[in-house]
Amino acid sequence: MAINRKKTAALGIFLALSAAQIPAPVGAVVRTSPWDSIQSWETGTVKRVVDGDTLIVTDDVTGVKSRIRLIGINTPEIVKQRIPLLLDGTSTKALKVKLGSSEGLDADKDMFAQVLESAKKYDVKLRVDANGGWNTPDAIHMMKWLAERGVDYIEQPLEEGQEAELKYLFPNRPLPIFLDESCRYADDIHKWAEHVDGVNIKLMKCGGVTEALKIIETAKSFSLKTMIGCMSESSVSIAAAASISGAIDHIDLDSHYNLAPDPATGVRMSDGISIQDQVSGHGGVLKEKYYA
Repeated sequence: MAINRKKTAALGIFLALSAAQIPAPVGAVVRTSPWDSIQSWETGTVKRVVDGDTLIVTDDVTGVKSRIRLIGINTPEIVKQRIPLLLDGTSTKALKVKLGSSEGLDADKDMFAQVLESAKKYDVKLRVDANGGWNTPDAIHMMKWLAERGVDYIEQPLEEGQEAELKYLFPNRPLPIFLDESCRYADDIHKWAEHVDGVNIKLMKCGGVTEALKIIETAKSFSLKTMIGCMSESSVSIAAAASISGAIDHIDLDSHYNLAPDPATGVRMSDGISIQDQVSGHGGVLKEKYYA
């Protein structure tokens, strides 16, 4: 899969919110590699999709490899406009805010402060996914700052591959820590169980319901909390995830609300929670007009 850096960068940036019901423009920014190293790129090839919003891309000319993220960062002005559009007339109970800006902690704080202000009248809980965008000192600082502002938990504060640093975050943590990219399969859990509070399960990350059930069982054996999330998925896989959500502590199944159109049915929001339809199987049904 080829990616054009100049065209991608022009798309802009977006705020990813749990239970969002309208599409948002998507953009890409570089997080881990110096911007200088890709300024001259025209095209690159996607080698691996790390998560729904993170790509490993190689320059087609030089072979330089970089990590590119589709991340949820808007200006405070855009956040102020968007949150009423997302929340008015809905039963949404929580917003998950994507932080870890390549612009630094000040940009994270400015954006989150506007989320806090704009969401105040809706009485929703706030959760934060840093998508591995912080180093250890920044994660310690931001977890304290976010806890003071009523955030429920922090997800993936450190980059995948930096899990050894979790031992510095965990002992005096002001927020529960959940792993996402650092926990793909049940066999990963024992490696970090002593330094986290929970794990985020995604069917597209672990391979399906069977492995997801193993993750739930393993997490509970270590007295860890569980969360189930998603990537950019239709109601087919969201319904499958919802079908096992009764055994899970936190449910973050929302990507189908962003699809226009969603090619399937099978999930609806009821009192702020995505639940599957009462049909045979896991509930996901492809709409007839999308049959081959």
